[in-house]
Amino acid sequence: MATRERDRDRELLIPVSALPDNGGSKSSSPSSSPAVTAPSHHHSGREAISKVVQSWASKKFMTGCVILLPMAITFYVTWGFVHFVDGFFSPIYNHLGINIFGLGFVTSITFIFLVGIFMSSWLGTSVLTLGEWFIKKMPLVSYIYSASKQISAAISPDQSTNAFKEVAIIRHPRIGEYAFGFITSSVILQRNVGEEELTCVYVPSNHLYMGDIFLISSNDIIRPNLSVREGIEIVISGGMSIPQILTTVDAQVTPAARIGNLAALKRVVRKPPAPAPSISLVRPPLCIFGSSYHRRRRRRRRRRRERSSSTFQWFGFERCSAFEMGSPALISETQPWNDLKDHVEEIKGTHLRELMSDAQRCQSMMVEFDDILLDYSRQRATLDTVDKLFTLAEAASLKQKIERMYNGEHINSTENRSVLHVALRAPRDAVICSDGKNVVPDVWNVLDKIKEFSERVRSGSWVGATGKVLKDVISVGIGGSFLGPLFVHTALQTEPEANEHARGRQLRFLANVDPIDVARNTSGLNPETTLVVVVSKTFTTAETMLNARTLREWISAALGPSAVAKHMVAVSTNLPLVEKFGINPNNAFAFWDWVGGRYSVCSAVGVLPLSLQYGFPIVEKFLKGAQSIDQHFYSAPFDKNIPVILGLLSVWNVSFLGYPARAILPYSQALEKFAPHIQQVSMESNGKGVSIDGVPLPGEAGEIDFGEPGTNGQHSFYQLIHQGRVIPCDFIGVVKSQQPVYLKGEVVNNHDELMSNFFAQPDALAYGKTPEQLQKENVPHHLIPHKTFTGNRPSLSLLLPSLTAYNIGQLLAIYEHRVAVQGFLWGINSFDQWGVELGKSLATQVRKQLHATRVKGEPVEGFNCSTTTMMTRYLEASSDVPSDPPTLLPRI
Repeated sequence: MATRERDRDRELLIPVSALPDNGGSKSSSPSSSPAVTAPSHHHSGREAISKVVQSWASKKFMTGCVILLPMAITFYVTWGFVHFVDGFFSPIYNHLGINIFGLGFVTSITFIFLVGIFMSSWLGTSVLTLGEWFIKKMPLVSYIYSASKQISAAISPDQSTNAFKEVAIIRHPRIGEYAFGFITSSVILQRNVGEEELTCVYVPSNHLYMGDIFLISSNDIIRPNLSVREGIEIVISGGMSIPQILTTVDAQVTPAARIGNLAALKRVVRKPPAPAPSISLVRPPLCIFGSSYHRRRRRRRRRRRERSSSTFQWFGFERCSAFEMGSPALISETQPWNDLKDHVEEIKGTHLRELMSDAQRCQSMMVEFDDILLDYSRQRATLDTVDKLFTLAEAASLKQKIERMYNGEHINSTENRSVLHVALRAPRDAVICSDGKNVVPDVWNVLDKIKEFSERVRSGSWVGATGKVLKDVISVGIGGSFLGPLFVHTALQTEPEANEHARGRQLRFLANVDPIDVARNTSGLNPETTLVVVVSKTFTTAETMLNARTLREWISAALGPSAVAKHMVAVSTNLPLVEKFGINPNNAFAFWDWVGGRYSVCSAVGVLPLSLQYGFPIVEKFLKGAQSIDQHFYSAPFDKNIPVILGLLSVWNVSFLGYPARAILPYSQALEKFAPHIQQVSMESNGKGVSIDGVPLPGEAGEIDFGEPGTNGQHSFYQLIHQGRVIPCDFIGVVKSQQPVYLKGEVVNNHDELMSNFFAQPDALAYGKTPEQLQKENVPHHLIPHKTFTGNRPSLSLLLPSLTAYNIGQLLAIYEHRVAVQGFLWGINSFDQWGVELGKSLATQVRKQLHATRVKGEPVEGFNCSTTTMMTRYLEASSDVPSDPPTLLPRI
């Protein structure tokens, strides 16, 4: 290098014809290369000096570029780094009043240096080793750990790895909405009930380098097989600032080949309404950066979003801004719902007489399971209607919602609870989890405790305070703690086996706070032989606890306060209040917040009093019957699934045909309390006006339930359902009577007479009677309009083989799941009941006012004119009630 530069300089200063190699003075040897011919032109002195100056300037400039420019760049980068790192600690020092530039930088570097020393020490190594040891001991955590390492590599700036298998639209496990996720791999999880495949997915939160890692079920992958490259590009360009609800541009622009289930995609994505109000999701600026930094960052993000808009549309979605999020989709906005609305006109033009003439249709509308026969051929529906309803079920993700309920997910989102009444009757070896814990062992611990306690009471080993056997039971509860157990008790009273086991015993239910109910339920009972079961989860329910205190006084007045512990037990989880009440906490039977009151009959709420009356083996048969339907509901295909079909038909009648009510008509007196119980289960569950996401429903959900056993109802309200309003009916019949009666000489026995009406009434509703038929029967002309039956009134028939404890459990579970199906389809929360809260809250104010007026003579105030007038009249008319009365109990 130096030699070439020296030769170039010499050429400029000394014009020669040839230069010796290496600058030597010797002539070339004969074997050397020929001499270089000198140019004919010789440089002048001025030209030579000019070339020397140019060469010197060029060399110095290049030296500056090579040496000074990197130094300058390094200086500016270092200066920027100092500013950046100084920002981590300088806000703290500024807050303390210390304004020394660089102090934050020195602190940061010192902190990093100390962390490095710690991690290189034996203590840091031990911490890392211990962490790895824990990870290896937990295979699932180890799997997530390894997946996170893959993700860290995959989202590195060079993106040179292939850790992501695919990109998908998933249901976010934590917030329940639809999110953009990167799939790394799958893992097979061994469970007691078999294998379950879980998928590891990375969900970016703020940008590509910040997010969450989840293990999700394959059922939560809504739209798989998207491009990884395009997915990363969308996220980097600002396309996903938070997990959002994705919206569709147009279903037609989305290539069907890229979507596993186009109907499902249409279901979960929609365009937000144009005038939707904005929701501000702007994050507060981070204190470590200046405002100018944020302005530059926002400009860069805006440019990237503009560049990425075409990419987002390639996926078939329209950008949903974080600042203008549309409302969650409603089922009424899906294509299957609109198809059914259009289909209604076709059905309105078809009479049930015509539909019932199609034998193939009728046969296709019969479903049988475990000797239970469902016939829904008298519904105003064709086979095409049923197919459209199944499509609607798919659009509503009915199967996935059922699985989420059975998997213990918190589908009761407003109360953040699982819904697991199916676990109350699950087999002992089943695995049903809530919040990661198998709840079935807890359920069976309570059931075993109930079995042991009820056998002690029934056998006489547990006696009352005076040594007498406790043969009478009063169960104190309200709502689901009363109606469900009362229904089962009434149905078992006349069942031969149950009746035999209950001989000599009584079971009564006290629910109403009305003192008349107390009088009726204590009438004829002896406190010495009576056991009281107080049912209140929190032990604070106003009506229940007042009734409980009344019965406690009833027992104490006769036997003394110490007798309470021997004559009262509790179904509650609030053990301190149970003990404070005077009940031994060991005699408290638990149930859980994942059991709704109206679904609690299979918990200690119902099982304890029923076991005391009939014995645990009878109640266990009831639980097994319910469990058989639980399994049927979970596993049977929809076209053979009795609860699903019943739920779909209810939605069809309510939401499309416009029939808001339903009559439950059991042709068995043993089921006289069935309709009141289902009335609560259905109307408290589905009487909602907003979706599960809080969006007002465009139509009304829920149905008005009522009923009465046949043939009593025929002489009560059947007039209305035959010639007045159209009310779909559920006819429930039983093949074998619990208590058959045969009379010699009668045309039919009593049960056949009952069942004659069971078979006739549905046909009367369906076919009706025309004026032409009446004319042929010579009915007077002026009576023909009055005796005409329009018919075309829908019904269904459910025929049970018998009414044993097992069948009673089946019937209960069928209707419980039917109600859930309706709620799943309407998109509402069927497992909360906020509608009961307001009245109770206002009653508290009234209670305080009544107390203040009676005790202190204060006037009624703070209420509207109507309520004030009514309360004043009531207080004046009952002024003989003492302000501090002595204890007074019923005297029947």
